[in-house]
Amino acid sequence: MHQEIGSIMALIFPDISGMQATSAGQDRELSVIRVLASDLSDGYAVYHNVLYSTVHDAKQFCGEIDVIVLCPHGHLILLEIKAGNVEFSPTGIHKDYADRKRDVLSQMRFQYGALRQRLKEERLQVQMLQYLVLPDMEVEQGTVTYPLAHIIDRRSMRFLGKIIRDGSENLGKNHPNRFEAISHFLSNTFALATDPSTRIGALNQAVVQLSEGLATWAVRIHAPSGRYLLRATAGSGKTQLALRLLDKALTQGQEMLYVCYNRALADHLRRCAQVPTHCVVTFHELALDALRRQFPDQASFDFTLPDIFQRAEAAFCASNQPPRLNLLIIDEGQDFRPEWIQALLRQCVPDAQAYVLHDPAQNLYGSDNAIDASTECLSDAVEITCMENFRSPRRIVEVINALDLAGTAIDARCPHAGEIPGFHRWENTDSSGMEKLDEIVAQLMTEDIEPKDIALLSYAGRANSLLLQRESIAGIPLRCFTGKFDEDREPIWSEGLLLAETIYRLKGQAAPVIVLCEVDFERLDAQSKNRLFVGMTRAQWRLEIVLSARAENALMAALTESDVG
Repeated sequence: MHQEIGSIMALIFPDISGMQATSAGQDRELSVIRVLASDLSDGYAVYHNVLYSTVHDAKQFCGEIDVIVLCPHGHLILLEIKAGNVEFSPTGIHKDYADRKRDVLSQMRFQYGALRQRLKEERLQVQMLQYLVLPDMEVEQGTVTYPLAHIIDRRSMRFLGKIIRDGSENLGKNHPNRFEAISHFLSNTFALATDPSTRIGALNQAVVQLSEGLATWAVRIHAPSGRYLLRATAGSGKTQLALRLLDKALTQGQEMLYVCYNRALADHLRRCAQVPTHCVVTFHELALDALRRQFPDQASFDFTLPDIFQRAEAAFCASNQPPRLNLLIIDEGQDFRPEWIQALLRQCVPDAQAYVLHDPAQNLYGSDNAIDASTECLSDAVEITCMENFRSPRRIVEVINALDLAGTAIDARCPHAGEIPGFHRWENTDSSGMEKLDEIVAQLMTEDIEPKDIALLSYAGRANSLLLQRESIAGIPLRCFTGKFDEDREPIWSEGLLLAETIYRLKGQAAPVIVLCEVDFERLDAQSKNRLFVGMTRAQWRLEIVLSARAENALMAALTESDVG
């Protein structure tokens, strides 16, 4: 019975079974594809998200055709699908996006022309029809340049299959072997891939499921002392482990505390964890509380004093709080001093569990206080090592290993192979590569990658970054941390669509597309390696790097040495 049902359905390339939409636009596209699959016979083939490129007026344009229907006689019907409303005016048809207005008819002309040109180059005689599909709106009339007969709106969506079949019959008669020839052409000439956001959503789901393995097996290891020292590389699942431990402690009504070094990471964990906010803190938040307890009569402290944080650290280490914690998680342990860890461990009750998570390759602050089993307060801890990266595409990990950025080879376990990172050198006249950065972001926009899926990451740091002084890149307003906090000590952000951050503040987090910029160093020393490693491992799907000429030369020299070795 299943084979019989399947035999009357159109073939879909690539397969959409199990694919989940991550936006309204993708949801509409998948809905249209499913209708075509059920309403058309197996004599039809439906290709979706077909990437193309074309040259017009000496400029190259890249884009994507939502759906191409290959009819039984070998002719083609193109569908451009737009979710939501579009604007009809005497000047044409336009669609408003968050960051720009797109000329729909111009987009469709480029699609039609690109496909026609490639067919001509292959000497394939094919007739084509093109429809604009608007599943969310009703259209009373078309435009001078685009008639209503070629628009499928909300009312006519229920007749979609019939419209395609009728259009197919009007295109011409069958030609021997044309269906097979066009099928081969579409499968091999054009890149078939799902929409970038759909791919990103599906990939993120797979990565989370894979990296949860650490959270599954690490908690099964028994340490008589209750102390665990976990060295885990970027993308191995440390966050999932921490969330799993916190959730279990909450369920059991236990006292818990998650402590990290960076405020941005603490904010991220507070959003993810279903625990009281005071259970997720930075070390220096605890230290400042200890300083306030030491001087209860002092209303406030002058944070401009150069030794204020050293005084707070000393106050915390000298404090004598009674043990109360059943669970302690110390994240970013490579940034902690041993005496800080020892003071935190004193707050654990005798049968408590304490996890210290660290990664020497993510030491961004030049600390020489390496944490390992020789550290006195961790001498009775069980050591666990996990060098499997589930987050970064395998091609990115290969470059990381080739440059020896982690000191130890990383095992690439991401389901996505990805592409080799793009390295883009800025010219001497381009201050910190801002012009090159504009160019790269503009290119990403032409590929329909949404601003929300991109993070611009400054290698230079907040004080030296030109990026963080900009209001926009490629015309897209930036969303930056202002350096200020509101009355509830929550960070204040500028209003924008495109995240701009430093590698320091994004450590412990990730984004689908990372543009690592302002990369400048004279030689690939330990500190440069650690910064590069952290920046590169933030990418979940794609990585572009904007670097100076001398940084490029240093990387080339490192690769040459690696090849010789």
